[in-house]
Amino acid sequence: SGLSQIVYSQTTVPETKVIMQPKTVTVQTPKTVMEDHQMQVQEPRTVVDRQTVSVPRVVEEDQIIQVPVPRAVQVPVQRMVPKTIMVPVTTYITQYVQETEQRTIKVPRTINEEKVVEVPRQVMEPKMVTVQRPKVIMEPREVTVQEPKTITVPRTVPVAQTVKGQKYIETPRVVEYERPQVQVVPGRMIRNYRPGGVYPAGHFESQQQANTGYQSQQPGYQSTQAGYQSSQGGYQSYSPSAQPQQQPYQQQQQYQQGR
Repeated sequence: SGLSQIVYSQTTVPETKVIMQPKTVTVQTPKTVMEDHQMQVQEPRTVVDRQTVSVPRVVEEDQIIQVPVPRAVQVPVQRMVPKTIMVPVTTYITQYVQETEQRTIKVPRTINEEKVVEVPRQVMEPKMVTVQRPKVIMEPREVTVQEPKTITVPRTVPVAQTVKGQKYIETPRVVEYERPQVQVVPGRMIRNYRPGGVYPAGHFESQQQANTGYQSQQPGYQSTQAGYQSSQGGYQSYSPSAQPQQQPYQQQQQYQQGR
């Protein structure tokens, strides 16, 4: 209707975002250390025992024995010899007799005698030794981790409001276009470029033939931005023009500000 129009402005709304921020935390990490440990072990040791044993030994000792020994002695015998007359004559003949004689000889004899010997012997005796034994302990260590944090940041969004009390011409439906991501290729003209801002419906269709490049549309884009900034002061002093031309829009803006 002629008494209402749609105007656009910006407002700030809170937006929740999750960011990662570093945080230093203390964690318990295992660590292996070597500690002294006293333990008792059995250690072999050689001791020498003195023992008295009897060992056989052969000795030579003297022994007196009686042995028969033949010896020649002269004994008188009488015999008859022819003579004119027979008279006894004494002659000597050899005759062996047995006599006993003492002699000393060596004979072996085994005797037992006592002797002290040393006998080694292995004994086990306890002994305290110090060994290194591993032990796991927990020690604190500071590490930096990324912790998610939810923050609220302001976000500027466009809002549409219906403003009443205007008596000029009816404004057609206004559509907001977002600026596309244009990839500029060297050596080529930028086709179908639509700058961001607020334009009435059908604006780019009417400018399709005249929009031969980015520079031809740039003055119109700047004037639209100026009109949009002036609407921040109050909603009653702004209305987008229905005509895509630049000159009638500035005149209508002056008319609104004069009212």
